[in-house]
Amino acid sequence: MKRFLAAVPLTSLLLIPPLLPQAALSAAAPAAGASAIRPVGAAATLASELRYASAAPPDYIKATGWWRKAAAAGNARAMNGIGHIHEHGCGAPHDHGNAVGWYREAAAAGNTGAMNNIGFLYEEGLGVPKDPAEAARWLRRAA
Repeated sequence: MKRFLAAVPLTSLLLIPPLLPQAALSAAAPAAGASAIRPVGAAATLASELRYASAAPPDYIKATGWWRKAAAAGNARAMNGIGHIHEHGCGAPHDHGNAVGWYREAAAAGNTGAMNNIGFLYEEGLGVPKDPAEAARWLRRAA
């Protein structure tokens, strides 16, 4: 392995750069004459890119808008994302109770990350009564 890496120029090991938010917005826009409804997963992915972008400062407001569109179409990952922004107060008001509601919707749709998040909130007593037994149930469900 070392011999292979020594023989390969570093420039050939460069990865394709991550999709920048502006490019992602262009990619998500419907083509002329196409339906304005894009795949729900694409909206959730775009929201994640805007929220967790490493090449530019995160844009929580735009991410929230895209997550809301995807969540309205039933995307569990987007529901979990909205819960996250409410839990942490970035892109939406800080509100643990609202976060729990979004996490519950995502968990009902099978999102294990949301199940884990609910378990943490029960463990800490944030937005729900502190309940270690209920926390353990949610965390086991997420595993």
